[in-house]
Amino acid sequence: MRKPLKYAIVSETAPMPPVSLGREEMSGNRQNHFWPLMFSITCPVQNGPKLDFLTGPVRGDLRNTRSNFRNGMLSWMFVSAALMLQGEIIDRIAVSVGNQVITENQIEEEVRVTAFQNRSDLSLSTAEKKKAAERLIEQSLVKREMDISRYPLPQLADADVRLAEIRASFGNGYQQKLSQYGIDEAALRRHLWWQLALLRFIEYRFRPGIQLPEQDVREAYDNQAVQWKQQGLTPIPSFEEARPGLEQALVEQRTDQALDRWLGDTRTQVEIRFHEGAFQ
Repeated sequence: MRKPLKYAIVSETAPMPPVSLGREEMSGNRQNHFWPLMFSITCPVQNGPKLDFLTGPVRGDLRNTRSNFRNGMLSWMFVSAALMLQGEIIDRIAVSVGNQVITENQIEEEVRVTAFQNRSDLSLSTAEKKKAAERLIEQSLVKREMDISRYPLPQLADADVRLAEIRASFGNGYQQKLSQYGIDEAALRRHLWWQLALLRFIEYRFRPGIQLPEQDVREAYDNQAVQWKQQGLTPIPSFEEARPGLEQALVEQRTDQALDRWLGDTRTQVEIRFHEGAFQ
């Protein structure tokens, strides 16, 4: 007995590159970055052809996304009613973050790409998937803030420098390593681009408010000098020599703290729901 027809929505929460609109695209204009909202149906007819249809370009803006979502749902209902076919699930919604969704495939890809970048053993355990889901939840919350503030996303090509560094670090074994972790270069490039977008936004959103009193910098120097002595470093750098590095470290530390506070507050304002069976 066949299962009833089911569908999956691949939403804009996935770290996907914007679709280029040719002459209408203007570099640095947030309004010209789009994510496709795709409804994918796999039908067990004639060896299971997959019918993929796009509702059209969907703006990153949340209001426009809701409108396109409604239109897409209508399109899907008309098609499914006409076909009267049965199919199988090609992806499942694992977590809902407000009106955004995170799918099981997104979580698995996050696990794979993270393990590849860290050069750690690949584990698709429930624990690793939950850690990846938490990272994607935080990214979804930041992306929501990016949409609200209409922050301009970087170009996909901006990730190519980091991609080239990673490719060079693996040498001739690069493609083999990608295959070993079950990813391709397009997925890696997409993740690097999204990481770059997040880092730039965090700098833009949280760093300007960081204040460094002179006393805090001197206390940091005193603590560091003790560590240098314990490590046997000679000569010990002077305060002025060490100051730029100390200030940089303090700014990064306090930016992270500001981000953590913001994420904690934002999580209380957005409904986050884990769907049953998502991590089995």
